[in-house]
Amino acid sequence: MAKHGKFGETPDDVFRRILKIGKGKQRKTGKIDFVDSLLAGNNGNRKTKVEIIELYRKEFPGVLETTARNTVNWCASTLKNRKGVDTNHIP
Repeated sequence: MAKHGKFGETPDDVFRRILKIGKGKQRKTGKIDFVDSLLAGNNGNRKTKVEIIELYRKEFPGVLETTARNTVNWCASTLKNRKGVDTNHIP
């Protein structure tokens, strides 16, 4: 196992790579990462906070509107400190 493994890999990762087995179902991104990607305006997609809140609630339907609004506001105000990325959303 140690001969075939790379640093940080689990035994499961090593077996999957050796046996050429796919990773299976990809894990869905987290809520904060989802909001951060929209706030960063990747690929030139600039959105307002209201649009981001709507997309957030569509992606995660169980979230209350106030929670979504608070999450988007928190992410917007802390994105620079957390990830070193300026927000590119339309105010």
